[in-house]
Amino acid sequence: MNFSEIEFILTRLDSITLELFSKIKEKADKTGWLTQLISKYGSEEKIPWRIRRKALFKAISTICASKRNDTELKEKARELLVLWIYAKKLMFQKLNLTEEKLNNVFRILAELHERQRYPIGLFIWNPSHGDLKREIIRNVIAVSNNYDKYVVALDIGFYLNKILRNVSPLIALGLILPSIDPENADTYLSEAETALKLFMIKDYWYSFIEKREKPDYEHWEFWTDFLREMKKKQG
Repeated sequence: MNFSEIEFILTRLDSITLELFSKIKEKADKTGWLTQLISKYGSEEKIPWRIRRKALFKAISTICASKRNDTELKEKARELLVLWIYAKKLMFQKLNLTEEKLNNVFRILAELHERQRYPIGLFIWNPSHGDLKREIIRNVIAVSNNYDKYVVALDIGFYLNKILRNVSPLIALGLILPSIDPENADTYLSEAETALKLFMIKDYWYSFIEKREKPDYEHWEFWTDFLREMKKKQG
């Protein structure tokens, strides 16, 4: 399956997001958010990572809010949304995805981690392996029935792991865009929630197949909580 067009679009989205984030962070750093935390905790090393990241995001959001009349910045914001919508549309088409299907895939991968059904020994998952995948599900992962739903979940995780590179879409949709353009915050945050689900599936798959250990739950809890707070703030 060829994902070159999606990868090209997401690379463009990453580039624009990184450029915006770097410029805005440079201004945010001048507000003294980090100095305040160092003063509170005694040293930079002692600052809990969640506290630090939340403070940084708050400072960035404040800078974005001060730039709401910046026409060029709003144009960049619109371009980021268009890029994401198109990339998501292509992903959903190629992988035959729906929101309901994503929820099912995530639930299955989460279940595998909860039951700690990690593969042992030499193990490679590839969607092209046909009927062999059902044998792997039964013999390696030790699932005794409903093989197909596990096959679908692991296939989709495989492809998302290939397509998605970094969390730039989350930073764009969940932080920068709703702060710059609060009138359309509901749209951005809704898309951010879908992006979060896609990235969590990617990571849950990678952690299960490649690392064979539980994913970094705390990292995804941070993003879930942050998006919830952004929605509450906009509401």
